[in-house]
Amino acid sequence: MNLARLASGALLFSALSLVAHATPLTFTESVTGSGSLGSAFTNQLITLSATGDTSGIVTGVGLYTLFIPTATLTVNGFAPVTLTGGVTVFSNDLIQVAGFEGHSPTFDVLDTVSPAFASYTLNGAITASGAAQNSAAGTAFSTSGGSFILNNTSGNATFTAGASILGIAPEPGSIALLGTGLLALAGTARRRLCRA
Repeated sequence: MNLARLASGALLFSALSLVAHATPLTFTESVTGSGSLGSAFTNQLITLSATGDTSGIVTGVGLYTLFIPTATLTVNGFAPVTLTGGVTVFSNDLIQVAGFEGHSPTFDVLDTVSPAFASYTLNGAITASGAAQNSAAGTAFSTSGGSFILNNTSGNATFTAGASILGIAPEPGSIALLGTGLLALAGTARRRLCRA
């Protein structure tokens, strides 16, 4: 009976470790702007979106970064594309800015400036609007649909982070722990059946 409780406890611990290990968040930033994505566009809604595991956040002095290998760029009137090389989502509480940095080339695609980022560390939900900062205006970023160039923005940008409905795959250690718990539980059940 104690072995059965031990096996049940191991199984519960294994299952909880799979859930509690990683918190996936979806980061989204949007602004109205003009530029090109294969062809020119004027004053269209531009949205960047990426889902990442917050256990990968890197902390510096006032700077929090999270590399996400897959990011989607949507420009109203164009098919969604993927940014080549992924993105780094960042928050800098010293200058109160958050945004997306591209990797091909390595420049900020779009930043949102807001006092809401004064204590934001990328590890929770947030919605903040503020001045759009386009420090790499005219820079061509590689995408699956050709070069994306953001020449200028109009109005405020909005940066959000929220819980993701997409699951993050558990790492092998958690899978092994779950397997061990299941084997112990199966062994206990087998012994009980043999005694009956």
